[in-house]
Amino acid sequence: MPGPRADAAQVLAETTIVNEFTGVRVRKLLTRNGERLEVESMRLGYRIRLDALGLEALSWQAPEVISGWLATPFGPGTGNDRELTAELTAEENSA
Repeated sequence: MPGPRADAAQVLAETTIVNEFTGVRVRKLLTRNGERLEVESMRLGYRIRLDALGLEALSWQAPEVISGWLATPFGPGTGNDRELTAELTAEENSA
């Protein structure tokens, strides 16, 4: 009998957040590596799982960095997202 999938996780809590532009599903998961917060784009299907340190790192970001991520609203690889983020980070570091 095969073992559990590598990404198997127990859902501890789940909610959705929507507005006129998009919707995301946010789930608190218990994985074999500890708790994770999973954020999933309901419209595009992108998903990321973050541990406590990954979530804390989000709080370190300047609003301009987050705004830069919105330059490619249809996901990574759809424009100059990497270049824009690098440019904003360089500007922030030089200030």
